[in-house]
Amino acid sequence: MSDNLVQQALQRIAVLERKLANTVVEGVVVEVQAKPYRVKVDYGEKNKPQLTGWLPVAPFRAGMADSWWPLDVGEGVTIISVDGALERGRVFPARYTESNVPPSENLDECQLNFGDGGYIHYNRATSEGAFKAPSKITLDSDVHITKTLTVDETSTAADHLSGDDLISGKGHNHNESIGSVTSKPNKP
Repeated sequence: MSDNLVQQALQRIAVLERKLANTVVEGVVVEVQAKPYRVKVDYGEKNKPQLTGWLPVAPFRAGMADSWWPLDVGEGVTIISVDGALERGRVFPARYTESNVPPSENLDECQLNFGDGGYIHYNRATSEGAFKAPSKITLDSDVHITKTLTVDETSTAADHLSGDDLISGKGHNHNESIGSVTSKPNKP
């Protein structure tokens, strides 16, 4: 075999090795762009950064059901490049890193933590869930509660409350214990 053929074979092997190495790459998000939604990823070793260009992010869903939950700077990700060309890769969220560890070690818990103190948690072993928004939760739908509702602080109704027993609200008369009827409550 001639030296030229050996050189060509070695070059082709080097290209194939590089493409194979770039097929699946782990890294950390270093920059986020909202429109179009793209990220830059550092996939280098510690103290030896290697940055990608802007890469698209694979969404959780993108059909009739869709999602928008942008990645954060510092979040661990995986880049998959089908043909080994990293510049044509797609970023898949997420993976835990030394600085972003799992929020729980309980295998029965599902947790979504939003970074501002808000969360959705569910534990299938205890069948208990919790939802917290630090400021306000708005439900824009009819709500049907099939179990007990407990309110620890103030409850406000914009119109009226109704029920089978001891419900009070505006827009109605109260019967007094001596048989007379009181006036409608004053509006605040």
